[in-house]
Amino acid sequence: MYDKDSNYISIVGVKFSSTMQYWIYRCSGNYTHLPVQPPVDAETIWTIEKTETALFITCNDVEVLDYLFTNSSDDRCVPTLGGDVVEQIEFSSTYDTA
Repeated sequence: MYDKDSNYISIVGVKFSSTMQYWIYRCSGNYTHLPVQPPVDAETIWTIEKTETALFITCNDVEVLDYLFTNSSDDRCVPTLGGDVVEQIEFSSTYDTA
């Protein structure tokens, strides 16, 4: 994720495994199981939405993550991602294994 000046802010990782996991740089410590596992469909459509207070991930219209920045134990989370700071999300081909 990048700000309006194209400065790097954070990373959101989703690990595609038997139990899917997520990680948010400067918010969550390690990869953690998604609270809701995505549906098992042949075709999947993922949506990532960031508001001023939370990050939402859905898969085929099923919300799999509702991450409130204030619930993070990392003191950098709210200052880094809270508010209207993200202007761009980039999907890195280096890490894309989906």
